[in-house]
Amino acid sequence: MSSQNPYNEYCTILSNSDKGRIHKIASIVPGVNPTSTIKKLKKFFTLEQRNKVQQVAVDMANGMIKVARELFKNAIIVIDRFHVRNLINEMI
Repeated sequence: MSSQNPYNEYCTILSNSDKGRIHKIASIVPGVNPTSTIKKLKKFFTLEQRNKVQQVAVDMANGMIKVARELFKNAIIVIDRFHVRNLINEMI
C-alpha cells in the first residue's frame, strides 16, 4: 500500500491485483499518516466500493494496517511478500 517516491516522501498507492491481469492504479495519496490517508481515500471510494474489496496487501507499518482495517472492513489483510522476505532475510 505505501511506497517511497524519488523525493523521499511516502505515498499510499491503491491498485487492483487480479491474477494474470495488468495492475491498474486506482489512487495515489501523498503521505502515510493514517488519519489523513483514511480521510482522503473516503473521498475517492464510496462505502459500497470499499466493502467489495476482498484483500489488502500492506507493509508491516501499523499505520497502513490501521488504514486497511478502517477502510476495507470486509477485506483480508495480508503483509506483502517483499516485507516478509526482508524480515526473514534479516533474521538469518
